[in-house]
Amino acid sequence: MSEYQRIEHGTKNVFGIENPHTYYCQVVNYHVGHSEMRISLRYGDLDKVSYLFLAGVMYFEGTPSWSGANFTTAPQSQCVALLAKIVKDKELVEDIADHTYLYLIDIPDGQIKILAGQGEFLTRVKDYEQSKAEKLLDRIKVSQRENVAGIFKKYDPITRTYIQGEVSPANYDIASSVDQILKLFEEGYTQKDIMALCSWLEPEDIQACLVYARRAISKSAE
Repeated sequence: MSEYQRIEHGTKNVFGIENPHTYYCQVVNYHVGHSEMRISLRYGDLDKVSYLFLAGVMYFEGTPSWSGANFTTAPQSQCVALLAKIVKDKELVEDIADHTYLYLIDIPDGQIKILAGQGEFLTRVKDYEQSKAEKLLDRIKVSQRENVAGIFKKYDPITRTYIQGEVSPANYDIASSVDQILKLFEEGYTQKDIMALCSWLEPEDIQACLVYARRAISKSAE
């Protein structure tokens, strides 16, 4: 599985891993704040490593390492039951369950449980880093900025536009350009400072700006 695909509840070996019982799994990264988890899958002589990336992780139960990679998604009823225990707003449970899955892995001492969104199976860590960067760049939109003469002068990369409907009688758009974010860093602002100044931004938006800038520099150097 090289990209995110639609996953169904109640599916065995959901990632289609061949001979899943031959793998040894270990959680190598789990960012609770970003709800991300990366699991390494080793097989054979243990030098051959693949990676499973899970986004939207809401719950993890089990040991940090185990044998076997037969990831099964539980029936949706089990997913909903667990969500009902951890989601404060009960009215949101059913909606969240539409794009959240309870991944189960049977082990000798019990069961690994991971409540998360879509998963991505990658064969190289380079693929993982590249995939993550591409997802960050999805947050960057290129819009045309109009100059005073009414002519579109240049393309201006901006971060995602947020619709704020609670601040004024009418909704309005807020956007921050990549250039503005980089200038704030240049002036000595930290990421925490920038997010306090631009409260509509998320940490991933800042990361997206840095990825965009790095790629722009790489292209100009070619």
